[in-house]
Amino acid sequence: MKTVNLLPSTFANKNIRISSEYQNQDVQYLDDFRVIIREWCVQNDFLIVDKTGDEARLVPNVGPEDKLLVRSILEINFRVLTDTEILNNFIDVLKDTEHDYTSTRIIDLTIYIMTYLDAAFINRYVNKLYHSLDMFRRDNTESWETIHQDYPWLWIIYAIQQELKLCVPKMR
Repeated sequence: MKTVNLLPSTFANKNIRISSEYQNQDVQYLDDFRVIIREWCVQNDFLIVDKTGDEARLVPNVGPEDKLLVRSILEINFRVLTDTEILNNFIDVLKDTEHDYTSTRIIDLTIYIMTYLDAAFINRYVNKLYHSLDMFRRDNTESWETIHQDYPWLWIIYAIQQELKLCVPKMR
């Protein structure tokens, strides 16, 4: 079974097939991946403990206006990030400032995950993500392979977003 190597060419082989051996391993890697993402979100105040209900639970920290970053990550539609203007505006929100080193923290998280987890798992995860997103790309917009070359850590934002969405309180 051939796996697609993420670096340097993200989509060298668009026929991504995963054997049952990989699927079994990936379940554990995905669990580890999600635990790392969730712990990072808590440590960086992207997720906070809400004690207002019957049980304490983690919720996205989108309360005050200064939480624009968390709100932006939670609400960004990755399918439209192939539009250069939308992508540039989103990247501007993530840039380091003199008071907050957001992109540095995100890149550090990406490096940690890439050194902690299996490289083949990460390749499969990123390739599947970008391949899926490219299927919905609008004409005359950047491919995710091109975006990945400029922002090789952007896939981790998607993982953060999914973890935040899992913690959004459900409407009853």
